[in-house]
Amino acid sequence: LIDTGGLGMYAGEKRGVGFWDKMIEEQVEAAIESAVTILFVVDVTAGLNPLDKGIADRLRASGKKVILVVNKAVLMPTYNQPIHDEQAIKALQKAFPKHEIVGIDCRPLIKQHGSLHCCTMQFPITVLNTSQE
Repeated sequence: LIDTGGLGMYAGEKRGVGFWDKMIEEQVEAAIESAVTILFVVDVTAGLNPLDKGIADRLRASGKKVILVVNKAVLMPTYNQPIHDEQAIKALQKAFPKHEIVGIDCRPLIKQHGSLHCCTMQFPITVLNTSQE
């Protein structure tokens, strides 16, 4: 397990520690090269930013298996059952008090005999590649 301690900077951002930037970049390259699976951790509360998009593009290009890990939030299936959905939200808020609870309507998924976990398991690279060509 290799923790890169945060990958990259925003375009034009300077840390003023060129030596460390070079060392971090070398560690990141070594981690990607040697990885079988990469855990890509994002902060869902901050929304998609250019740095995350750039990292996602770089990881996709690596050809490695990448698992998206959502930080600071819990994704929860909902089924348009207000009483039960609210009970589940309250239970999750109690279990994860520092996380945002994000409800996702999963009614279309249960018609296909699945739920939220099914649609987040594995995606072919062609589905994840959102670049305009």
